[in-house]
Amino acid sequence: MIKLIQSIGVVFLLVFMSACQPQERSKTLVIDNIAIKAEGPLYEGANLSQGEVKNTLNAFAKENGITAEAIKSVQLKSLTISAADSNSLDPFTSFNLQFASDQTAMVQAAAINKVEPGAKSINATIASQQEGLLELLKQDKFILVVDATVAKDTSMNINMIGKMEIEVKY
Repeated sequence: MIKLIQSIGVVFLLVFMSACQPQERSKTLVIDNIAIKAEGPLYEGANLSQGEVKNTLNAFAKENGITAEAIKSVQLKSLTISAADSNSLDPFTSFNLQFASDQTAMVQAAAINKVEPGAKSINATIASQQEGLLELLKQDKFILVVDATVAKDTSMNINMIGKMEIEVKY
């Protein structure tokens, strides 16, 4: 009988302790209007472009009443590249997208393996491994590096807009 009472007490104590644990929360951080400019001339093959992103995670933390240190993990959920004007993305055949900063290693973000003719906006396939993304997002600024493959030489400038959604757990 005493063992039964002790067991019930232990179970009650464990339930009480788990109920007192803070629940992990998650919210989506949307970073949009990332200006990316592919400046001509662009040559057949890979061409490098980039877009700068500033103070995103720190601003997100402040808006949600937490510190950046309270953030446990982040995961890139979506990344979209769109033509900024009435042009399509026709000059491009594919994109490789990475994140870089001065203080961290480069992080593979996503890829677009095929640009459909007439596409004005394309959703990327997100990289399964995103090691180092949290540390990178904590920087004051980082760069969205766009390695864009062009089908044939062109002299035009192509303006694009990047948008990403990141799940933040805290």
